[in-house]
Amino acid sequence: MIDLRLLYKTNYESVTKALAGRGVGGFFGSVIGGLLVDKFSDKLELCCAVGTTIAGGSVAAVTYLRSIDHVWLLYVLIGACSSIVNMGNYRKQSWSMKNQCNDLFYSKFVGISSWIKFNIICC
Repeated sequence: MIDLRLLYKTNYESVTKALAGRGVGGFFGSVIGGLLVDKFSDKLELCCAVGTTIAGGSVAAVTYLRSIDHVWLLYVLIGACSSIVNMGNYRKQSWSMKNQCNDLFYSKFVGISSWIKFNIICC
């Protein structure tokens, strides 16, 4: 946080708001990730690889932005991509274990916890 504060010549409050964008992105990534994992269940490795590549590019691009508001958007993208990758990895593991009950529980848990996290951050 100190590096971002010095880089953008701003206060800690703005940096903290920018970093909170990851939680907002996690909420949207849970929804999008669930749909992608169900739609492309035979290409889970591709979904995870694309999500990881986008998140890595976003992390690398943070230092090249001119405004802390753009950093917020990148952290939303990072949060969304990390949730998509997590959903894909979990789906792949649950299929290998052949345990559908845990898969249903995990999907409900991620949806509820993302909703709670989104309400805590935004309210």
